[in-house]
Amino acid sequence: MVFNILANNTDDHNKNFSFIMSEEGTWSLSLAYDMAYMFDSGGFLPNEDHCMYIRTKLRKFTRDDVIRFAKDNEIHRPDAIYVI
Repeated sequence: MVFNILANNTDDHNKNFSFIMSEEGTWSLSLAYDMAYMFDSGGFLPNEDHCMYIRTKLRKFTRDDVIRFAKDNEIHRPDAIYVI
């Protein structure tokens, strides 16, 4: 999600996030895929709204939004800050 914010990849719908189950039955996030930088191609900016909410927002995310989203999803603050 941090990459999508920084690269303005607004095509960040839920089918672009996947999990993998190990042989032992534990789940982990899959490797990233379908990530692209959205650029201005001729005077028109791409849609600024992302497909997935971060808290209650689809655009203009702040660092605090991402840290709070991480906390809401049981990601420790130091880990969230490291990713950012």
